[in-house]
Amino acid sequence: MTMLDATALAQRLQARFGLGLFGGLEDVDGGTFVVLRPVDLPRPNGFGIVLARTPRQVEASFRADAFSRTLLRHMAEADETARTTFSTLARKAALDGFRLSISVNGNPVDAADDLPHGEWAKFELDCDKRVVSGKLSGDQSHDFVLEAASTCLGMALALLPLEEVIDTVPGFEVGLPEGAKIQVEVNKYERSPVNRAACIAHFGTTCNVCGFDFGVHYGDLGQDFIEVHHRVPVSSMGGAYRVDPVRDLVPVCGNCHAMLHRTNPPLSTDDLKTLIAEAVSKRLKIAGG
Repeated sequence: MTMLDATALAQRLQARFGLGLFGGLEDVDGGTFVVLRPVDLPRPNGFGIVLARTPRQVEASFRADAFSRTLLRHMAEADETARTTFSTLARKAALDGFRLSISVNGNPVDAADDLPHGEWAKFELDCDKRVVSGKLSGDQSHDFVLEAASTCLGMALALLPLEEVIDTVPGFEVGLPEGAKIQVEVNKYERSPVNRAACIAHFGTTCNVCGFDFGVHYGDLGQDFIEVHHRVPVSSMGGAYRVDPVRDLVPVCGNCHAMLHRTNPPLSTDDLKTLIAEAVSKRLKIAGG
């Protein structure tokens, strides 16, 4: 696997998770492998996702750095919501054909629901997938590696205390004097990169309302790009609300996202689908005379 592949994988996962990532070649256990790392967790205090592939298998492994005691402490102290997300992602991985191997302090963990409490001096997670028949083509191999990396990274991030990042962008509101601006708060990471990734893993990266696919329309530039909409407005969630990435989030294109928020409270995705169908039907009647 070349450096170009590492960069491309990091960029696609960055789009999927909304989290800064970079990829490169590193020496691991006597071999040279592609390793993906979060930008905000530099060596030797962070972790990497080590990627390997053969013509018949792909593998992604979580590797904590030499001085990652604080990182492992945070993972060990993950609350029940985080542990449930970890288990949910593990079940999804199994359904997708991945074989998972988890161990804590050198002891195998038989089920993702059974992560031990207490001090963690070592945490290992391996995700591998075998090809049932034939060999992987170049594109298939890349896609398999991408999914393995996404699975492993998502499960690792599920156990980490990721900060909510709030950004502000200028906007305009109907009824204000021309040129008057308001500040609209947008949640850059959709509250959690893991929630975003779990939503996309379930629904895919096409718009859940109109079916628009950025990858099909824009090619490589649009691969894995999609916005994520909160069915329950963030402003009404309250501090104790725990987001369910399948029940509460849905991937949508920018146009549909804007239309969902044209009303207060926002439209449901089903309501917007109905409005689109009605508009199309009306256009067809006019065109048909």
